Amino acid sequence: MKSVNLNDKMYFYNLATIDAHLKTGIDVGRLVIRSYDWISLFVSKLEMFSVWMDRSRQRQALLNLDDHLLADIGLDRDTVIGESSKNFWQV
Repeated sequence: MKSVNLNDKMYFYNLATIDAHLKTGIDVGRLVIRSYDWISLFVSKLEMFSVWMDRSRQRQALLNLDDHLLADIGLDRDTVIGESSKNFWQV
């Protein structure tokens, strides 16, 4: 997999695939952009899922802290319960 920077956007491509398409007359420019769009969509969804999982783990970790540890970081039990009751996608 190779990449090229065009108009401040990074496009990824596979040389063997492009060579095969050039021989058959397929427009390579659209092929490169189309494959980049799918990759960027997949990566953005993966990043979003990772953020959601981190948020869920952090809220669970806060629930497991003792009251004196919560006081050390400036939180009280009611605030932590309110935060941990949120769904993982809520900020």
